[in-house]
Amino acid sequence: MPQSPNTQSPRVVTADVSASEGRVHSQLRVFVDMDGVLCDIAAAYMDAARTHPDVVFPQSIPGLFASLRPMSGAVEAVTQLRSDPRFDVWILSAPSTRNPACYSEKRVWVEKMFDYPLAKRLILCSDKSLLRGDVLIDDNVSGKGQDRFEGELVHFGSARFPTWDSVLEYLHLRSESGASGAARPDSGVAAIGTLLSRASGAGPRGLHTEGARATRTLSKWKDLQEAHPESLTGEAYAAMLRGETVNPWGPETTGAKHLGAAWRVHSVAALPDYCLRVVFIDGVTGVVRMSRLIQSDRAGVFAGLRDPARFADVRVELGAVSWPGGIDLAPDAMHDAIASSGEWVP
Repeated sequence: MPQSPNTQSPRVVTADVSASEGRVHSQLRVFVDMDGVLCDIAAAYMDAARTHPDVVFPQSIPGLFASLRPMSGAVEAVTQLRSDPRFDVWILSAPSTRNPACYSEKRVWVEKMFDYPLAKRLILCSDKSLLRGDVLIDDNVSGKGQDRFEGELVHFGSARFPTWDSVLEYLHLRSESGASGAARPDSGVAAIGTLLSRASGAGPRGLHTEGARATRTLSKWKDLQEAHPESLTGEAYAAMLRGETVNPWGPETTGAKHLGAAWRVHSVAALPDYCLRVVFIDGVTGVVRMSRLIQSDRAGVFAGLRDPARFADVRVELGAVSWPGGIDLAPDAMHDAIASSGEWVP
């Protein structure tokens, strides 16, 4: 039927609400990690390792993820964020592929600690960079796509964000300054970005300097400045990112990634078949399989570890896995591999 010239078509409103995303455009979409941010996986892992010493991967024990204790202040903080119309809150967690029950247990945990509506907002994904949002609150900066997340990475447990109170304070400030605040990084980023660009994008994971990636670059710099009383210039930090200078706070580290506390080892235990169970202070846990290295190193430094008693005399020294006689393993490579696959084979 022809439309009357005086009849106006309905006006479609697209400026304020996105039907496909189900949120107001002015809201900040916030993804919250589970393990090490909402729930205390590190404590549960160490308890399981003590009670089940024969299990190589304690995270594979049924019931472990459903019974995790919440991190201090986590439930209250997320409840507060959900009640604030400025935030669009989702749970984003990388599942443990070693434990098929993990997928359902995480769902059970969220409803038990919160409610069914939030359980419907639980996303399990091994690559967090696939999700689009404004903020990702995570205790790791890499391993599950955190370093490629398009928004801003709030590194929970870092010097800048040690507690949920500090995270809430920042998110409130961020929302007051506008949802696009991450696209306008501090002016200090410019100096770092210029120096990085001279290296043609060199540095760990190809850091860029536009938008949110620039903000994360500056955030890591600020974390270092807060953690150490010595001054750290933007030029010095950029040189570390390019691997051109050594870390002034460590005897042998040469890349910026070594500076992060996340790569420090919390505890280590010897397992059969020249394996180690390693727990990092950020909760990343897994197994190091050293049999190939020890057996192939016929006259080298690791050959002495063929003696089971000497291999079992492993300990943590200055955040690294060490044995008497100056034998040690670099924690950064170990951390990246374990965070990605649960194990490392040197």
